[in-house]
Amino acid sequence: ALSGKRLGSGSTALTVGAVEVGDQNGRVLVHLDVTGAYNGAIFLWGTPQVERSGERYTLTVPDLKLATESTSRLEDTKIALVQLFDGDLAEKIKPQLRLDVTDKLTQARAALSGTTALDRSTWQNVPVASQINGIALKSTISELSPLQVESRPGVVVIYVEAVGQMELLFQ
Repeated sequence: ALSGKRLGSGSTALTVGAVEVGDQNGRVLVHLDVTGAYNGAIFLWGTPQVERSGERYTLTVPDLKLATESTSRLEDTKIALVQLFDGDLAEKIKPQLRLDVTDKLTQARAALSGTTALDRSTWQNVPVASQINGIALKSTISELSPLQVESRPGVVVIYVEAVGQMELLFQ
């Protein structure tokens, strides 16, 4: 959604080419290749978090800001960031870095609920607890609440608190 987007207007406009989102010490690092009033790479970074709005959870980067390396490059070319973007670049990028994770949390809650039995040396899902012959774990997770978020290479990790019941069964 961000690739191809035009930021600013007139002679100060930039067009975003390639976009890479990565990790830098637990923070999200956004690398933008831009053309227009400034040609080159711009880097932004921030700490990911999950915001709750009603029943929905959205992954955001509320403290997104321009990385020091980009600030130096822009100052070296004597382009003032405020003039270039008609405002703060990070504020223009933030809405593009929102991801609703509600469905993923719902899928994880469903996957963690159910009955798992130990069959020889492997845990297997079983449809009905009465089909257990040995040791089983029966769980009903009613809610997953996000606690903390961090960026790791290739993935954003959401740590959650699971609320529900678990039973260890011996048959």
